[in-house]
Amino acid sequence: MMSDAKMRVSLPTPRPARFGKVGSILLSADFMIALPAGVAGGLLVSLSKVVAAQASTFLFGAAALLGTLAGIVIAAHTILISLMSPEYVLVLERAQGGVRAVSRPYKIVIWACAIGVLLALFAGLAWPAIPQVSELGWHLVRGVVFGAPTALGVYGLIGAAQLAGLSAFHLEQRAKLLHTLREARVGLGRDRKGA
Repeated sequence: MMSDAKMRVSLPTPRPARFGKVGSILLSADFMIALPAGVAGGLLVSLSKVVAAQASTFLFGAAALLGTLAGIVIAAHTILISLMSPEYVLVLERAQGGVRAVSRPYKIVIWACAIGVLLALFAGLAWPAIPQVSELGWHLVRGVVFGAPTALGVYGLIGAAQLAGLSAFHLEQRAKLLHTLREARVGLGRDRKGA
């Protein structure tokens, strides 16, 4: 039987969330990029009548983009699950957080995209009803209504890009594990023939 020392499949262990589950999302680098993008989008639409005139079109496009991203991430997660052999599940269970930690980033992005779809659709439908006056309160309303789906759209795009890398990583690790197992089986076969 092969010892654990010979098995060289390395999985980075996620750092424990210092700020809790929600805090780790809100203080992540991708959220720190998405938030200013949402604020910038909100400022742009609240200060420019030309941009505001196209806001509904953009919001419906953002809903379509986020829905597509959610579908892609769901498909990637499904493929990842289907590639998990019992041996790879054992390796993941030994890593900090276990199998649940592997699924968590996919679930976060899927939920962000789903919420973004709903917000963008609602905002796109509500946009024509928001008065295009220059009062500060209405500027703020337009900024929030436009900025929130924009921020979630940027977050979804960055998250989907990161998940592509994560999926590739798991595929590579699974291939290394299968290679190691094949070598161990061949070695076991040689040992039995020599005995």
